[in-house]
Parts: sequence; structure tokens; C-alpha cells
Amino acid sequence: MLRRVDPPTLSVKAEVSLPEAPHNIAVSPDGQVALLTSLGSSRIWLVNVQRDQVMEKIQTAGSPHDVVFEPKGQVAWITNWESSLIFRVDLGSRRVMVVPTGGKSPHHLAVTPDGKEVWITNHRSGDVTVIDTARREEVARIPAGKAPHHIAFSRDGRRAYVANNESGDITVIDVASRRDLGQIPTGRGLHGVAVR
Repeated sequence: MLRRVDPPTLSVKAEVSLPEAPHNIAVSPDGQVALLTSLGSSRIWLVNVQRDQVMEKIQTAGSPHDVVFEPKGQVAWITNWESSLIFRVDLGSRRVMVVPTGGKSPHHLAVTPDGKEVWITNHRSGDVTVIDTARREEVARIPAGKAPHHIAFSRDGRRAYVANNESGDITVIDVASRRDLGQIPTGRGLHGVAVR
């Protein structure tokens, strides 16, 4: 089930029945569509947010885990858990492109504010892969903590913050130089991170 909630009132505005259990979701920048991954499935579900209905399924492979849109909204990137691959999905053509990362178990991802790069946390190799969105290839790999999960950028795009689940800290990275600026201790079990 996918529920659309009105933030001011916290009331449920709509419910969308899904063929499979959803896991992660991303809404396009224009608010028109959403992409959802499903646990234990190789399919991505495309939902029309305005009509509150499932439009179609997009077949990938493996175990799609997390999803994020580029700023223009026509392209999405998806991690493929238990692999060293990610997917690039063109929503116009519905074409799925496989992009190798070199990291182990791509987990979560985020696109830089300028849309030029997508950064992926690799759960088992303890690092972050940087993909050039135009060239569609890996351009850097940056060490992080143990079992990195979510990643977030500062609004100006100068810093990246990586939540490390097992080492219990947040790795701060200078985006331009790809340099590790240090760790912020938080305690084990950390999953997500957000920047105001």
C-alpha cells in the first residue's frame, strides 16, 4: 500500500494498492510520478501521483533497493543490492541501462544539487562510488565508515554526509576534492541522515 498524506493535517488523502510490498520511493521533481522499489523483486513500479494509480512496472534485474531522480526529472538512478551494479532509467523511453560501480552491495544514493553526479554508498565495501551522470561511469570511489547507508548533501553541494550503520558515525566529505573531512560520532545503528 502507498498512502499520500497531507502534511499540515496529517490526513490520508489517497491510498494506492500495489502488487508487491514497497520498500523505497522517490517522487519526481515536478510531483507527477513516483518510482518505488519492492523487497525481493526485480521490478520498479511507476505510480501516477496525480491520479493515485499504478501506471506500469519497469523490469530490471537483481534486487533494486533505493531510487533517486535527477533534478530535471526524466532520469532516475537505482541501486542493485547484492551486486556491484546500479541502474539508470530513462522515463521517456523506459530504457534501463546497467552501470558498474566497483563497490560491493550498492545501498543508497543521492544526486548532487547540480545534477552532475550521483553518489552511491556501498554497504559491504565501506565506501562511496561517484558516478558522472553525463558520462554514465564511475569517476571516483571514496572511503567511508563501516556499512554506510544513506547519504545527503548540503544545500550548496559542498559537503556530503554519509550515515555509517555499523561504525556509528557520519563521514563528512568535501565534494570538490573527494576528501574525507572526518567523522561525527552518533552511536551504532545509524540509518539515515538529513541536512537542513
